[in-house]
Amino acid sequence: MAIDRYVQHIRAIAKQYRTFEKQIDATLIGKRQYEYYLFGDDFLGNIIEQHSFMLLRSLEKRGLNHLADKLLLGLINEEFEHKKKRGFLVVEKNNPTHNSLVITQRNILKKFVESDLFLQTVKKKDGAFIQQFYYSIAAGIAMIFATVISFFATQRYGNFTTDLFVVLVVSYMMKDRIKELARYYFSSQMSRKYFDNKSKLSIRHQEIGWVKEAFDFVAEDKLPEEVMTLRSRTPLVEAENEVYDEKIIMYRKLVNLSREDIEKYKEYRLSGINDITRFNLLHFTQKMDNPTIPLFVPDSEISYEKLQGDKVYPLYFILHCESEENTYYKKFRVLFNRSGIKDIKELN
Repeated sequence: MAIDRYVQHIRAIAKQYRTFEKQIDATLIGKRQYEYYLFGDDFLGNIIEQHSFMLLRSLEKRGLNHLADKLLLGLINEEFEHKKKRGFLVVEKNNPTHNSLVITQRNILKKFVESDLFLQTVKKKDGAFIQQFYYSIAAGIAMIFATVISFFATQRYGNFTTDLFVVLVVSYMMKDRIKELARYYFSSQMSRKYFDNKSKLSIRHQEIGWVKEAFDFVAEDKLPEEVMTLRSRTPLVEAENEVYDEKIIMYRKLVNLSREDIEKYKEYRLSGINDITRFNLLHFTQKMDNPTIPLFVPDSEISYEKLQGDKVYPLYFILHCESEENTYYKKFRVLFNRSGIKDIKELN
């Protein structure tokens, strides 16, 4: 049975790891390294306990727990006794304060032991030097305009006259506007080439690549044709869009990985990274209407029934992923309201 094999393999893995302690001399490797070994032992017990309970609950939902109760609970009890023997924290009944500490410690252990599976990032603004360079050009253009106006005004009106004073004030006002317009132009041009942030990726201080990110609101006529085709608004939504423009957010991410630098990392064999992007819906929900509204349906010729319907708001995600090998698009729809997310669906 699969459960038998699961329990056998888990016990063999735990035994193999814990056998190493007999080969470890704490006086030679140092106290800190020995503590790292104990952290791994504690974490291993947590993982065994967590997944065994998940498996047990899954079998209970299917009415099959009678086939594995004894085996799985036996494995879990073994880990509990091992933790108590080693002085590791275990969950206690009727002790919420202690159990809160157990959860905190488990989270810390998870982050520490799995640290090799996560990348360290150092963020900085992308193109900061180029941005300041272009802004200085904008200031220079504005200064040239003001200087030329001042020169010709002095030549015509002379020094310390009312006319010269008015011309200099107007030229200063125009100089300030020219500077801001030039900065706006350079910023819009830079956004096509440069990103908002650039993050260096590293594993154990070994740099393996970088990620650039940019975020902006875009006009509909600036979208690629493929994206508009995927969006495919219904006639009703299209009519609404003529009155209330649909807000479009563009998030760009450029990832560059160095195969040579990745191969220098010898601890694990890596073929790439898992990049997780989080999108916070909390600010959207703060201004939403009530999550439910009353609905009425006729029950008979003389009565009716009152129902409660969910009022949801749609948010569409269109993903455009491109690499050296292929390009693909995906479309998702998220339905949510003030109470939270109601449905997430990939649309064809």
